[in-house]
Amino acid sequence: MYIDRINITKHYDIYPLMIMEMKKMEQQETIVLSLPSNIIEELDEMVRREKTTRDQVLIEALDQYFKSGKIWEQIYQWGEESARELGIKSEDDVDRLIHE
Repeated sequence: MYIDRINITKHYDIYPLMIMEMKKMEQQETIVLSLPSNIIEELDEMVRREKTTRDQVLIEALDQYFKSGKIWEQIYQWGEESARELGIKSEDDVDRLIHE
């Protein structure tokens, strides 16, 4: 899609934003998702309450899900590194360290 600069000459500052939005749209893909009716009801309630769209709620939910997964990965990695540094190989080792 092509945006003619002549049509927006009074709004030069908007032109780059329109191009960015077009690029975002080009990068999106459509998926089909089947959800249980109780989830759809909760989703629709949230959409009404927050005055947004199903798409936006699901995008934000997935984004948070992915971010939380990355955080847990970092926590597990830290735990494994700490266990190696402290020589922890079993629950008995943890108990021993607590009572030292």
